[in-house]
Amino acid sequence: MRRDHTAGQDERAAHRLAGITDAGQAVGSYPNRSEVVMLGLKNNLNILVDYDPSWEVAFIEERKRIADALDEVAKGIEHHGSTAVPDMRAKPILDILVGVSPFDDWPKCKDPLESLGYDYAANAGIPGHHIFGRGRDSTERTHLVHVVEFVGEEWCGNLAFRDALRRDASLRGRYLQVKERAAALSPEGRIRYNELKGPFLAKMKARLKKMRNGAPPQDEERRASGPAASVRQIASFS
Repeated sequence: MRRDHTAGQDERAAHRLAGITDAGQAVGSYPNRSEVVMLGLKNNLNILVDYDPSWEVAFIEERKRIADALDEVAKGIEHHGSTAVPDMRAKPILDILVGVSPFDDWPKCKDPLESLGYDYAANAGIPGHHIFGRGRDSTERTHLVHVVEFVGEEWCGNLAFRDALRRDASLRGRYLQVKERAAALSPEGRIRYNELKGPFLAKMKARLKKMRNGAPPQDEERRASGPAASVRQIASFS
């Protein structure tokens, strides 16, 4: 059933007041569509919204722009994070994984991504990730690009967790509870929000890694539950 147009306008107005911003032509997407994509969040706010199927369309459009700009430097481009998982509530920011090999080639991404409107988050402090973001202005983010080693641990671990969430409704439910609690306890401030999610993410990724390579689960989970592991999750799974 199609939503009442006035109700849709009211919802978008409420989102803007909460710091959620409308995408669409303002960020280079959907030039021929009348529907407005709910995409974009003011810096440091932690607000979850219902899954929007148009996020996948927005990713496909952005993947083409990135692929054209990076050419052979990008060995792979994937949609990851919660916006890549149907039925998962998420912060309305697209997380895009770009794989390069060797990883030392990552600086080759900088100028092409900046030409698309991204800026480099030089002090993100995420081991194994180089982060680029864009929005309509410096106060918000609509897209985050994570440049990682192609088929390295960050590439494989993030995609394995995405795929597990896509196929396992129970896991989605447990992760959603963790995210909603984190957002309630930390409505502002991404560092604390990600710290609250970190132990769950580390545990699940350790189990998935054990399934990939047969490592003993106790050892993997012990290593994954330390402070450094929690920091590694900051860029992952909004």
